[in-house]
Amino acid sequence: VEDLDLITLHNTALITMDEDPQGAFSKLTFLLNQDPPVTETFRNLLLGYCKYEYYDYAADLLGENTELAMNTMGKPMLDFLEAVLLCASSKEEAYRKFDELCKSKAEVLRRLMKQIDEARVTQDEAQQTQLTIEFQATVDELIPVLMFQAKIFWDLENYQLVELLLMKYMDFCLDNRTWKLNLAHTYFMQPNKTLEAIQWYEPLVLGEQNLLDIEAILVANLCVSYVMTDQNNLADNLINRVTDEEAQKVKDDANAKLYHLSIIHLVIGTLYCAHKNFEFGIDYVFRAFNPMHSKLNPDTWFYAQKCLLEIVRCISLRSYIIPDETLDKILKFLDEVDKNGKKIQSIIDMTTDARDARENQSISFEARTVKAMFIKLYQF
Repeated sequence: VEDLDLITLHNTALITMDEDPQGAFSKLTFLLNQDPPVTETFRNLLLGYCKYEYYDYAADLLGENTELAMNTMGKPMLDFLEAVLLCASSKEEAYRKFDELCKSKAEVLRRLMKQIDEARVTQDEAQQTQLTIEFQATVDELIPVLMFQAKIFWDLENYQLVELLLMKYMDFCLDNRTWKLNLAHTYFMQPNKTLEAIQWYEPLVLGEQNLLDIEAILVANLCVSYVMTDQNNLADNLINRVTDEEAQKVKDDANAKLYHLSIIHLVIGTLYCAHKNFEFGIDYVFRAFNPMHSKLNPDTWFYAQKCLLEIVRCISLRSYIIPDETLDKILKFLDEVDKNGKKIQSIIDMTTDARDARENQSISFEARTVKAMFIKLYQF
């Protein structure tokens, strides 16, 4: 901290928040306690807590800095944050407040659309430009409110209601990438709407020159959608593109951290395991860890472990007889995880420092535990 000026420290916290939220929160908290605090620190720390659903932290921060909140954020943002914080105590009340905010934005957008049409009729280009800028800014204000509202249904796994809610604002959001991406995810989660998911995923993926520049889960979900609709050749084409791009990236930077291919393999493997095609699925999962020393982390291990525990569950219920060859692969994989995961903590709670973790929170310990389950069940 002492080696960086305050502005640089603030910007570093924002840039690294996705990779190290706990570190980013520590930096922003430090900056907030400076006199005077760096402008935007309070706002970014508060929004960061909300993003990662640490609503108690956000509520405490807001309660301790009411005057600062009013001076730096304004009423519209505070109304939004009030609805977000309600998610922790009353989903129904939070939904109602989000709905009021969305309807308010929708009224503004309808008025702007009408004014833009009138400006087109009168061929007033300057007015069209100004109104279009205002329209886009209002859509940008609507999107986070709408997404938090939709998340309430998403967490309940009611994807049909998520779809209906998003489509309600289609006229305003059709050109917004976040809206299109989340609509595609919503279709993806409904087994009978895979073709619709492809329809919305493809323009977001195939239109990009470099697949590594877009979200890995987006590419992975499109691959899975192709597999589910028996278009394996299209899935293979995407996987080959990602493979080539990652190979080129490694040539350019030997230390580059690349996870796109791993995530694709994990998602496809999880799909097959969910459909009880364990031999095929587990091979895909294991491919995600090649090479193990660079691809093993808490997130990749979490999803691999879910697949392995599903196999354990099915063996326990006598609904699956594991072939010796598959068991050998799994045990060898777990030995490699044990070897490489001794210093990697399996911590998902980002407010907990990995250095404070106990020994039994390491990936290595969990791998040995899962291995013991397989051996016990095989001997049973």
